Amino acid sequence: MTIYFPFIFFLILPSVSGLYFNLSTIGTDDANRSINITGDAYISSEGIQVTPNERNMALGGKTGRATYVQPLHLWDETSGNLADFTTHFSFVIDSSGNYSYADGLAFFLAPINSSVTSNKGGSGLGLASGNRTSNSSDNQFVAVEFDTYPNGWDPR
Repeated sequence: MTIYFPFIFFLILPSVSGLYFNLSTIGTDDANRSINITGDAYISSEGIQVTPNERNMALGGKTGRATYVQPLHLWDETSGNLADFTTHFSFVIDSSGNYSYADGLAFFLAPINSSVTSNKGGSGLGLASGNRTSNSSDNQFVAVEFDTYPNGWDPR
């Protein structure tokens, strides 16, 4: 005689929601719907212009940001699980034929409420104040920078 014991397994999966987006083309409809545009940034027919691109305009100290509208949570506070991500992007830094140009751009992760402010000129790539680039309490971000100008504190 065979006896079967019914077992009921409860599998509790943590609530996980993935974040996926693909912006292979960006148009003006994406402004503040898919992409938050702040500071001097804007969307043109060519893509996102992080700073103005006008020869007849004073461009010193211009900064802009383009960020995805939905937050990416790097870890689950309850479980301690870390997130992972992959990104691919392409960009052009166009000097418009000028020999001297600055300052570059950065791909960054920053707190949700971080913003571009007027004191974050080009030398800090819109992330750090030029005179406070080493102050970790003011500059909570992780970035990969594409720096086109040798500021005094840059490694040589």
